[in-house]
Amino acid sequence: MTVQLDPFGQEVYRILQQRGFTVYPVGGYVRDLVLGRTPVDVDMVVDRNGRRAARILADVLGGSYYTLDEESDTGRVIVKVNGERRIIDVARLRGRTLLEDLSQRDFTINAMGMEVRTGEVVDPFKGLRDLDKKLVRMLRPEVFLEDPVRLLRGPRLCAQLGFTLEESTEKAIRTFAGFIGRASVERVRDELVRLMRSDDAATWIAALDTLGLLEAVLPEVKSLQGVPQPRPHYLPVYEHTLETVRRTQWIVALLEGRVEPQQRSEVLVAETLLPWQEKLLSHLSQDLTKLRSHRDFLPWGALAHDWGKPKTYRVDERGRIVFFNHERVGAAITADAMRRLRFARREVEHMVTLVRHHMRPFALVRQVVKEHQEVPSRRAVYRFFRDTGDAGVDVLLINLADDWATYGPRLRMGYWEKRLSVLPHLFDAYFNRPHEVVRPRPLLKGRELMDALGLQPGPTLGRLLNALVEAQAAGDVHTRAQALQWAKEWLKEHEEAPAPAEAEAASSEEASEPPDSEEVAELLPASEGAPK
Repeated sequence: MTVQLDPFGQEVYRILQQRGFTVYPVGGYVRDLVLGRTPVDVDMVVDRNGRRAARILADVLGGSYYTLDEESDTGRVIVKVNGERRIIDVARLRGRTLLEDLSQRDFTINAMGMEVRTGEVVDPFKGLRDLDKKLVRMLRPEVFLEDPVRLLRGPRLCAQLGFTLEESTEKAIRTFAGFIGRASVERVRDELVRLMRSDDAATWIAALDTLGLLEAVLPEVKSLQGVPQPRPHYLPVYEHTLETVRRTQWIVALLEGRVEPQQRSEVLVAETLLPWQEKLLSHLSQDLTKLRSHRDFLPWGALAHDWGKPKTYRVDERGRIVFFNHERVGAAITADAMRRLRFARREVEHMVTLVRHHMRPFALVRQVVKEHQEVPSRRAVYRFFRDTGDAGVDVLLINLADDWATYGPRLRMGYWEKRLSVLPHLFDAYFNRPHEVVRPRPLLKGRELMDALGLQPGPTLGRLLNALVEAQAAGDVHTRAQALQWAKEWLKEHEEAPAPAEAEAASSEEASEPPDSEEVAELLPASEGAPK
């Protein structure tokens, strides 16, 4: 079989060959070319100095260089091409020939190389056969002892490609699962990130448990098993979490044009989100770090949103299961887990925001569903985005998936329509009117307030500035004169009052449970309440 390098791969090959390296495309890059997929990662081996070759590529292409492994002389380059992140891994040839190198790889579908001049695929271990059968097959059982991260890579490849584990390979992973602790945390993290990017992430997170890997790599998920939930949830916590991940990935696939809505609930979601498709995709593509974007952490937020429930599980005096403060406890657990997996600080903070505020949108929904407002108040919208920042849109999408997974087959379309009607108002505020509702520019600065009101720098001035910005966002203040008068009245009311404690300052927009199914039925006409 013959294949051709994609244009970016041709450029990488040309740069290295012109500098005297003998170069072979290998591994997942060749696999993706065979499958006709657009490669994101480019894998090359060179006859010498793998890290030096990677540094040359970084310099020529204007990318960032990272050392992946000193022992195997492997370097990584990350570069943006037409706005898309591309990753190049360059390693020194293992052994003296390409065949020797391929014989030391992990799975047959990764143990393929390419002769660039002829386009011929070098396939000594029948990887093409396994690609045709959609199987992930080990070269030999010892590959998992030689590099234990391969225990995760097998399931990850299945999730990524829509393949299944070959029977003896699955047995070997079960046998050697205990060795996953010997893999570096960073490489475990990277495999999990790739797994979580896949549409079928929920299925393969569950598979990690049956393979004996889940507790070692994500004990926070394992701890969810066996924890029941009250109405309106129709699934226990673990199963609900996986369903939330599925719904989140469906939403992403919808925005990316890879699925068509079938059920009525899906059609309503599509009608709500697709008018905002371009803006939502642009937001999700924004980088949190050079390696990962908002898109990468959306399914992670869904996976982590209820990690606080096992520790907060209680049965109250009425015999009802409650999870008081589970979002705060879950945020702390999430922070510890993300640090353990060596995510960057900004990524940790982003995840904490997703979990800490994942229930906040329910309060906005209640204003429409229960309090019969046409839209959430401007003040409520301001407070939501004030507390969630650039993670606010992500929180809204995760909360939507969470709500969807909560009701399942019990979802009532009347409630669903009203619930979805909240989102366009919030998207409009964030994307179209940020300086009006989300981040208003203060009409008066601190120095102006100090001069006009005789204030000194301190907590009172800070509280006044924050309150004034909120009043602008709420539409109570429009001009500098109004702002000054408003500030005088605020100061008169608050100058004697102590600064409120955090609990007292918390707004009514704090976390709120999804409405109970009976409550929803009471809120809607009978014709709307019936399941559809």
